Amino acid sequence: MLFAQIDAVYSALAALGFKKLPVHISETGWPSKGDEDEAGATPENAKKYNGNLIKLICQKKGTPLRPGSDLNIYVFALVQ
Repeated sequence: MLFAQIDAVYSALAALGFKKLPVHISETGWPSKGDEDEAGATPENAKKYNGNLIKLICQKKGTPLRPGSDLNIYVFALVQ
């Protein structure tokens, strides 16, 4: 899902004529806790999300729309 969102931004930029503009993700993360009605806000899900994110970045494959491109991603609130 994250790559789909990044590629949507790349596509929008390309439509405006900015085909090679790099994109930096300034914030991403998963909540480790929340209100009682917030399903999925658990330490286990946060660990899974962040672990999978690090794996994707370390693979250095880029996104489907921009294979091989650098992924500049900053994790937000890694520890709460």
